[in-house]
Amino acid sequence: MISAPTLPHLESHQTETIFVATANASMLVKLANCFPLSAQRVILKKKSVVWANGGQKLRKPTSKIGSAASSVDAYIRGSPQEARAKLVQLRKIIRTAAPDAKESISYKMPYYNYLGALVWFAAFKSHIGIFLRPPVIQEHKRELKGYVTTKSAVHFPINEPLPVALITRLVRARIAKNKLAAKTE
Repeated sequence: MISAPTLPHLESHQTETIFVATANASMLVKLANCFPLSAQRVILKKKSVVWANGGQKLRKPTSKIGSAASSVDAYIRGSPQEARAKLVQLRKIIRTAAPDAKESISYKMPYYNYLGALVWFAAFKSHIGIFLRPPVIQEHKRELKGYVTTKSAVHFPINEPLPVALITRLVRARIAKNKLAAKTE
């Protein structure tokens, strides 16, 4: 039986039967074949393909919640149970603030368009994120104190109530910017 330390470019990760390899696929298949069938689980980080059970191609991994969603309903259904109620609430908040916005999926997330990009949202392990084009978040920095923010995102902790009034103000601020940009074009 070949052990991981004797092979070049292999690094053991957390268990003795899982390896992340930078080697080529044939080397990885040979390695997988060295383990008993019950323990064969080798991941090849090449072209996002997962190999296991003697090098048999199993599936392409999905990295985000709702990544295969074709509609906002499908995205919410594909999200973890604990996030669904908040996603439904967030969708309602956005639709109330922007009743004429067109709803779709963009960047594998629910997306709203009204005279241009308005807002995206997504579920993560520990938060619900909303994404707005700059400078809306910077302009509301004082109100967003206490939340994790980036140039174009706000993270609302999954275990806390959504700030309805604040989200409404952010969406309406983006609507105003989109209207202004549409008038000047």
